[in-house]
Amino acid sequence: MYPRLNEFDSFTSKLKERLIGKKINHLRLSSNGTFSYSLNNKNRLVISLDKQNPCIYIGNSALPYLESTSSLFFYMRKNISEGIIKNINRINDDRILEIEIENLNAIYQKITFFLVLELLPNKGNLIILDSNKKIIMALNPSTLDSSRILTHGATYCPPLLNIQLNETNDFDIDSFFSFCLEEEEKEEEKLLLKQYAPKIKELKNKKRGLERKINAIEIDIAKAKEHINDGEIGNYIFVNLDNIHLEEGFFSYYGKKIELDKKKSLTKNAQKFFLQQKKAKSTIENGKENLDKAIKELNELDALLSFLSSLNAERLSLFFKEEKKEGSKEEKIVSFSIYPYLVKEGNTKFAFGHSDKSNDFLTFIYCNNKEYTWMHVKNNHGAHLLIEKANPSKEELQLGCELTLLASKLDFGEVIVCKRKEIKKGNKIGEVKLGHYESFYIRRISKKGKELFLSKKKGL
Repeated sequence: MYPRLNEFDSFTSKLKERLIGKKINHLRLSSNGTFSYSLNNKNRLVISLDKQNPCIYIGNSALPYLESTSSLFFYMRKNISEGIIKNINRINDDRILEIEIENLNAIYQKITFFLVLELLPNKGNLIILDSNKKIIMALNPSTLDSSRILTHGATYCPPLLNIQLNETNDFDIDSFFSFCLEEEEKEEEKLLLKQYAPKIKELKNKKRGLERKINAIEIDIAKAKEHINDGEIGNYIFVNLDNIHLEEGFFSYYGKKIELDKKKSLTKNAQKFFLQQKKAKSTIENGKENLDKAIKELNELDALLSFLSSLNAERLSLFFKEEKKEGSKEEKIVSFSIYPYLVKEGNTKFAFGHSDKSNDFLTFIYCNNKEYTWMHVKNNHGAHLLIEKANPSKEELQLGCELTLLASKLDFGEVIVCKRKEIKKGNKIGEVKLGHYESFYIRRISKKGKELFLSKKKGL
């Protein structure tokens, strides 16, 4: 999609048509090699030199703003911002552009600068020249082993071009600008996903910890079960005090060799087996309780990780809430307590909230398809409900309305029905602003609706 060498004349010509006479201001740095200027409207002139394919494009860019201590950035902001683009030329029949910019100096005299953009694959560079084509500074200045001199005061010399082309092709610059904006969105998505990677890794580590905990509990329970009948051995010792010889250090118990502590009396040995049985019962009882808790927590964590893997960066940013704590910002994961209730009829899933926070989570984070059907009781407080289907049947709509009423603690009433895309976030948690919608009046709840509501389980 990037302009090829035989398309660069066409690209330069069309870029010139769009930029000659434009004023550039509000310099914004997005990375060490990517920056943009405002063009006095929604569009920005973006120059990206830190990619595999350096480029220049125009569009409604939403690149993030970064603070910078770069001397080149400060020079451009001080001396080139507010300048007018007077001309754009291609240099040396290569992927190199020379942008002539006219500005005013501190005493309001006109002064000319040239921005040289070397849009060479993997070798992007920006060189600022004065009116005499002498180098002021460069993004990537030359080093001792460089083949060219790119230092302050030197005359700019373009790199050698070994390819000669006889024909030129037309270039679709509008499609290229759209492509660049799409790539920009992908990069932003990657950056946001990378931002939340440590938090997701923390959850995965917690999952591994729970798996180890479950394994340890199961081992403890298995060992405890080996001593669950030790009380019977203790009883056997008491019954056979005259027949067991302590000095031998063992006795036979129904063909099984039982070790004795020769330093203790037979009575004390019997008591030891009673204590082992008591401890085993306690270990098994507590172990089963802890095992159930750990398995439940692991299942919830599995569901959470599966859910997070389905979220894009925008929904992830909503999921990880920021809370101020003692003057600092700490990211906090949405609590399990506000997860929606889920029920299923056939292959259709219904999800509904149970509080303002739960409703907000359901509608704006949980929902991954804006074509899903959304419901709420009309002119009343109540639950948000989603039918996880773009075009539910008449029976499914009826059932959804009934569940909405039941979740809102109502036996009858009017229910709003619309697509999720018709919903916008309101000013308060759980509050929404509606676009187009329909409404249905439900006079009574069916037996099927009641049974389905009772089968609800909280989850993702």
